[in-house]
Amino acid sequence: MTAQTRLAQPGSADLPAGVRPPHFALFAEMLLVGAVVSVLSLGIVTVLPALAAGVGHLHRHAALRSDRFGQLLADFRGGFRGVWAYALALPPVLALLAFNILTVSTAVVPGLVVRWVSVALMAAIAVVILRAAARRAGEPIAWRDAIRLGRSDAFADLGGSALLLAAVALCVVVVWMLPILVLVAPGMLTLAVVGVALRRGNRY
Repeated sequence: MTAQTRLAQPGSADLPAGVRPPHFALFAEMLLVGAVVSVLSLGIVTVLPALAAGVGHLHRHAALRSDRFGQLLADFRGGFRGVWAYALALPPVLALLAFNILTVSTAVVPGLVVRWVSVALMAAIAVVILRAAARRAGEPIAWRDAIRLGRSDAFADLGGSALLLAAVALCVVVVWMLPILVLVAPGMLTLAVVGVALRRGNRY
């Protein structure tokens, strides 16, 4: 059974049919997970393991399973195996794309092309990262496989990818309007990942 299947379909320990977690409790947990993932991501290269650990924790909470933060930290530590190549490459790539988006002049046609190509690449990278986090949360597979499967999921489920892009855009707008909310933005993204992964299976 694939990681996406394990995350997307109800199992013996998942949420019983018709049972939903309290909405406010889920919202509060999202805020808490966002703060924890933000702290764990301060090392920059720790973003991928932190995001995957947050997705796994929020999924367990939504499914009314054990959601101890000790397990989140254990998932975070386990997420470092095989992640370094991606973790070290991701920050400079995103920084370069952000530089292109923010500084390339729109007055020149080639500059405008570079800007929108950079936007498209950054959006694609964001979706693949979020999809890979869902794969890692479902099963401790190698990051190489998680990235590969995340890329496949992005094309196989275009509707879900659009929802993830909308979540990323919402986080950008929220943080732009009130920068302090950068602390909870990861929680919003983890909730979006869990929702997209489960929307065709267990609806909680």
